[in-house]
Amino acid sequence: QVSLRCMLDGNPSGMTSCKVFPILFRDVSPGSELQYGRSDFAVASCLVCCQEMPKYVAKGRCGHVEVCWVCAVRLRALLKDVRCPVCTDELPEVTLVTNSVVDTRTSSSGVPLREQRFGVLCASSEIRVEVEQLFDYTCHYSTCGKSSASAFTTLADLKKHLLEFHKRQFCETCLIGRNVFLCEQLLYD
Repeated sequence: QVSLRCMLDGNPSGMTSCKVFPILFRDVSPGSELQYGRSDFAVASCLVCCQEMPKYVAKGRCGHVEVCWVCAVRLRALLKDVRCPVCTDELPEVTLVTNSVVDTRTSSSGVPLREQRFGVLCASSEIRVEVEQLFDYTCHYSTCGKSSASAFTTLADLKKHLLEFHKRQFCETCLIGRNVFLCEQLLYD
């Protein structure tokens, strides 16, 4: 939802000459680099999920870098939405880069992700590994001996492990209807 305010330009009714100016979603000073889709500093928070200081951000040809890497991959891979969340331009590909000083004028060469159909390129092999882990069947309990070291081969194996070792299970309806990564799904007693 966009908040709008009107300037009346001296017209008492305000109907015919009302100028509409959007109120900025984030505190971006007029004329700053970020306002025009370039950032000479780290992105403070993701525009979609509001995660503060995301580790990586997505960069498209439009130059916007305000979306974290998890939201960018979720939008493209799970929701099949290849538009920029800021300007809604169709982006055939985005590059995931480290959220520090982001220069959007560089080329979008990167380490191709395992599935190119999502149109996601990774600027480093470390980013690629983390993105691929979003699609793994991994136990995310930090105290579990099976966590992050090795992934299960099937969802059924992960479900069995969660039930036997942690006495937890996924909601089957959520697995089908909730468009989030497996690591974002809720577990129940």
